[in-house]
Amino acid sequence: MKNQRLKRVIKRSIIISALFIPVVTVLTKYLYKLFEGKDITLPQSLIFVMQTITTTGYGELLPFSSAAMNIYTVVIMLFGLGIIFIVLSTAATQWLHDHFEEIPPMHASDDLKNHVILCGYNPLTESIIDEIEHHKISYLIIEKNTDMVRELMYKDIPVILGDPLEREVLQNANIQKASAVIVSSDDSENIKLVLEARALTDSPIYVALEHIRNDEILKIAGATEGIFPKHVLGEELAKWSASIFGNSFFASLDDTKELVITEFPIGIHCRFANMTIKESRIKEMTGAMILGMWQNGFFQLVQGPDEVMTKESIIVVLGTMSQVEKLSELLHGKPRILNRNKEKYLIAGYGEAAQKTVSLLKAESKDIKIIIKDYIDDPMFIAGDITSTELLLSAGITEATTYLISVDRDDDAILSSLIARHLNPNMRIIARANSHQNIAKLYRAGADFVLSFSKVGARMMSSKFIKGHNMDIPRMNIQFFDHPVSKRYANKSISELDIFKKSGCLVIAVKNDKEVITNPSSDMSLFENDILILLGSVENAQKFTDWF
Repeated sequence: MKNQRLKRVIKRSIIISALFIPVVTVLTKYLYKLFEGKDITLPQSLIFVMQTITTTGYGELLPFSSAAMNIYTVVIMLFGLGIIFIVLSTAATQWLHDHFEEIPPMHASDDLKNHVILCGYNPLTESIIDEIEHHKISYLIIEKNTDMVRELMYKDIPVILGDPLEREVLQNANIQKASAVIVSSDDSENIKLVLEARALTDSPIYVALEHIRNDEILKIAGATEGIFPKHVLGEELAKWSASIFGNSFFASLDDTKELVITEFPIGIHCRFANMTIKESRIKEMTGAMILGMWQNGFFQLVQGPDEVMTKESIIVVLGTMSQVEKLSELLHGKPRILNRNKEKYLIAGYGEAAQKTVSLLKAESKDIKIIIKDYIDDPMFIAGDITSTELLLSAGITEATTYLISVDRDDDAILSSLIARHLNPNMRIIARANSHQNIAKLYRAGADFVLSFSKVGARMMSSKFIKGHNMDIPRMNIQFFDHPVSKRYANKSISELDIFKKSGCLVIAVKNDKEVITNPSSDMSLFENDILILLGSVENAQKFTDWF
């Protein structure tokens, strides 16, 4: 219970008691004369009422000869017990709360130094803490809400109680010894806080901006650097919207003519859910090769046959059309065939983050349609409600290959994801989460990838004061490349060479004078001058070339 609520309950109980006792005292004197035929004084009536309420029960006026007085006495007892238990239990709770609950600290330890000060606790600072703790950096939160401070104390998060706008509070946080200060309130409060902090420290002060236009004024106030998560979020949404596979990959894929790359969502009802790649025997049954998997928005090449395909996984598969069709029958689902030349983007929202995304996609000459709230005389835009089935259909949701949702309300994004997934089960849905608490909901609603506003901001912010910390989401430029088999490695099988373990590259095909063997088995022997066709990132390709 909160302190204010306890105080209100006690106050009301006292008022009720103050009214109840005098009224019942007078009523008792009147009823005793009426039903018992005897007259008593008001002090005698008051003693009787108090004895009855407190269940002391000395009984000077008992026994009663009338049933009415007995019933009346029982009513007083019940009502009195209710008042006593409410008042006493509430007062006891208040007293215990005031005297035994841990007192929030208002000063940092004198030994605390080289720490990062976080002014206020919110989703952004919560995500920053994850980054800081991962790199084992000392930090301290200044929070002015007492209940939030106690909650953080319960979680063993270092915090002191106070308003960071007050100079004394900043000094209590050892700001003179801090390595950095992070400010992430609204811009007007940020300016005042930066002015106060800069007067006390020469350490860097980093500010999360609400609006990019306030960057200059914050720097004048003393901020070292302002970050604007919405711009970077737009860039990241554009990256995830584009395929993980580079242009050279698709050029090589077109040259092979036989091979296609597809995505298959596993799903909760799939027979392969929670199986390893080896247990699924997908390659043996279909001939298609699993290249990698999407898990919670991140792609990774397969690390080995024991990698597990969860119900949230989206497997990326390479094979011929006939092999893909066989796999489709096993999975009871329609594959998403990736074709860089036929991508159609439907974008919901046109705020600062979405505008950045659109500008980057336009630079790559993408086919784009944008849903906005208000009408604009431009064929690229369509006005309406993104949670409307009719609007999504008229915007071309069934033909879209990617649906990108970047709106301010997570509730709208969740509902729109749900409807869009129903209308087009095979497109890719990428969503922005304004609150990290809604990330899981967006995934359950059908989104393939969710980018958290607070996570992006935290990664940007932590990259400023964590040495060597990369602010970019890992994005793999995966491509085909070929390499001849030298005399040194001739007459050895693919498994003997252990190519994947040594380089991270997958052998997709082997070409010789007579034929091209796609998806070769691991026990296939290689001969001098055979051409290996491999798949890997730019970095892994270089690693293979250096080794082989």
